[in-house]
Amino acid sequence: MSPQCALTALISLLFATVTAKAMISQWPEDDGAALLVFKEKLDGGGTTLPSWNQSTHFCTWQGVICGRRHPERVTTINLTTADLMGQISPSIGNLSFLRNIFLDDNSLDGEILSSIGRLCCLRFLVLKFNSLDGKIPFELFNCSELTIINLYRNRFVGNVLHWFDSLLVCKNNLTGVIPTLLANAHPSRSWCCTITT
Repeated sequence: MSPQCALTALISLLFATVTAKAMISQWPEDDGAALLVFKEKLDGGGTTLPSWNQSTHFCTWQGVICGRRHPERVTTINLTTADLMGQISPSIGNLSFLRNIFLDDNSLDGEILSSIGRLCCLRFLVLKFNSLDGKIPFELFNCSELTIINLYRNRFVGNVLHWFDSLLVCKNNLTGVIPTLLANAHPSRSWCCTITT
């Protein structure tokens, strides 16, 4: 190979590498990377969420909605009845613009990780009809916008959290006293709770 051909090949290779890195770095604050780590934590390998790959922009992936004001930021993950198995990755806590998580009616297991407490914009957390267990993390208190939490039909244990407008925790193994705030709740507040005292 002539030196001129070798130089041209080297420049082409460098250009391709820089272009690929630039495409990935366009993903703001690693929203796309956080989603890919989330996918890796699920069972099923490449067959799970096949649209979640680096060949397309993450805002076009199944169940991912990006914002209107911040079109490059993930605001909703809606993977209801998506046949997901495995655990929720702590990387979900890196999606700083995330407002809504709908992972209901899947086969997710493990715990809700404290990293979700970093989601200061989170309003809806719907995880009903899974096999999640452990305690409901106190770090959810950091989600000051969180108003709806639906954990119906899981295997959570521990004390009831009481600072949400709507708390649905039936069919779990929660213990403790019903907080006064919920016991005297206004009819506009909805909650469902089976408590073992």
